[in-house]
Amino acid sequence: MNYQFVDYERDGHIAIIRMNRPERLNSQSNDMVRDINAAWRQFMGDDDAWVAIYTGTGRSFCSGMDIKEAAARGEKRLPARTPLDNGEVTKPVIGAINGFALGGGFLWTMLCDLRIAAESATFQIAEVLRNRIPTFLVRGLVDVFPHCQAVELGLGKKLSAQHALEMGLLNKVVPDSELMAAARQMAEEISELPPLAAKAVVEGVRKLRKARMVGPDVEAWIAATIDSLMSTEDYKESLDSFLEKRKPVYKGR
Repeated sequence: MNYQFVDYERDGHIAIIRMNRPERLNSQSNDMVRDINAAWRQFMGDDDAWVAIYTGTGRSFCSGMDIKEAAARGEKRLPARTPLDNGEVTKPVIGAINGFALGGGFLWTMLCDLRIAAESATFQIAEVLRNRIPTFLVRGLVDVFPHCQAVELGLGKKLSAQHALEMGLLNKVVPDSELMAAARQMAEEISELPPLAAKAVVEGVRKLRKARMVGPDVEAWIAATIDSLMSTEDYKESLDSFLEKRKPVYKGR
């Protein structure tokens, strides 16, 4: 089944969820997030779909928030969280990461249980460039990195696929032309396992990781801080300067 901005297909027990907004580098518009929500719910509602491959069409996995849409609508909120963000997806998910994985796109790759990237893939936690702080602070990623690396990534450092592999963020890096074949091979291997046991392994690892995450008081602080930053002049300037292709002039207010 194809939605407006997401393609969903199933081959045997393998579902492929492909963001399909290549002209905007699969950026997170409200409409695309709506379609992603529907695709994940379709996956979870299909008892014959045991494992998913999550990828993007064109030269980008997902480039993060749709800045053009946000600026046009004057939005002060991020796009709605998806079932993958909320922990509603409990079956194994393989990220096949092509091209750019920026901002929210970076987060979505990190929510995949297994990750294969094309050699050309680029990763960046880009929120600070839009006068925000990254939600990765409350998603357990702080536990993955030493303090200095967490700060460096939070301040917008770009990672090549090879660097991300060396940091332990990926299972494998393959030539661009081999990405989907490698993801399918991994999915086929998983689909040959007892599906309930494979699902339980994924759920168990996620629960153990979540148990180490920061508490609700810190999560509330992150949410309130993001809201506050998105109400500033600097946030508007970050959007305007991006659209006008010029260097931003920030004022600290």
